[in-house]
Amino acid sequence: MKQLSFFLTLFSGLLLFSCSTEFSINGEYQETPIVHAIIDANDTIHYIKINKTFLGDGNSFEFAQIPDSSYFKSVEGKVAEFVNGTKIREFTLRDTTITNKEEGVFYAPEQVVYYFQTPATNKLNPEARLDLELDLNNGSHIVTASTELVYGVEVTDPKNITQLNFAEDKVEDKGDYKNEAFKFSEGVNAVVYDYRIFITYNEFTAAGSTQKTLEWKIGEQDRESTTLGLINMNGINFYELLRNSIPQDEDVIKRTLHSMRFQVVGGSEDLYNYILVNKPSSSLAQNKPTFTNLDGALGVFTSRMKHSITRTAFGGFSPNSRILSVNSTKELCQGAITSPLLFCSDFINDQNYNFYCN
Repeated sequence: MKQLSFFLTLFSGLLLFSCSTEFSINGEYQETPIVHAIIDANDTIHYIKINKTFLGDGNSFEFAQIPDSSYFKSVEGKVAEFVNGTKIREFTLRDTTITNKEEGVFYAPEQVVYYFQTPATNKLNPEARLDLELDLNNGSHIVTASTELVYGVEVTDPKNITQLNFAEDKVEDKGDYKNEAFKFSEGVNAVVYDYRIFITYNEFTAAGSTQKTLEWKIGEQDRESTTLGLINMNGINFYELLRNSIPQDEDVIKRTLHSMRFQVVGGSEDLYNYILVNKPSSSLAQNKPTFTNLDGALGVFTSRMKHSITRTAFGGFSPNSRILSVNSTKELCQGAITSPLLFCSDFINDQNYNFYCN
């Protein structure tokens, strides 16, 4: 199983530069465009990051903090949408400034990216091919690329009628925790998948209530997996995640489960190959292979698709529906792992249990 972790924010970490902090302008330098775009047909705004390699006589980390070091002076770009070989639409790229980039080696918090937009009622055709064309610095660099879109990725289980049974009625050892299946339908043009669950809960203090969300990384699969389309959610991992992620706070009176969002993201073969090449290596060798699917640039122009379903803790599908079984809810509220977190059930059907909220 290859741990790809490719759904971390790709744009924040893929600008590569030399390990050396000192550059000399005496050597020959060739300016190279670096382009990153991961298109999701479900989105209406599609971002493309366009930068260049930079060189300065001095400390490279200081140059990395200067925006002009990695921007082109002029960028003209367009993306064409083709279906069955016929051009359907063409989009002109516009620039915008992202203002929430985290601090790091490269300049922050502002960063210029490019984008094109589709109407919510007329998104990209999932069966389309997209062609990218860039003119950088008035013809100094012409960059082209094409990608087929990923589509058809869909979470199929847990369904609305499914209760997650993570624990037996009495938990005495690890064997009393249970696994549940996370299932999805494989997408077209997708070869790698990432599974995550976002757990939202309510936190109550004397001052009021606050809603918080934490992320549960279930795992990843690629086309070599023998169980592609199915991955287990481990019961004990669920409770340990909550214990390790939620700090005990003496001001908290109680907590209640609000909802769980189940997400799968399918990535294209080009994205799969790009991340395999760029993932950290345990070798001391500095010469690594390079992957790009762009002509005239480094980087990747490719596709993914994200799909998710949200299950409310109680009463979403029907008045009696619940996401966690009674036993699992009891373990959340009273079990050895999570009882210090002060969870209780606010589901009316649980009012006769001693884990019901007062």
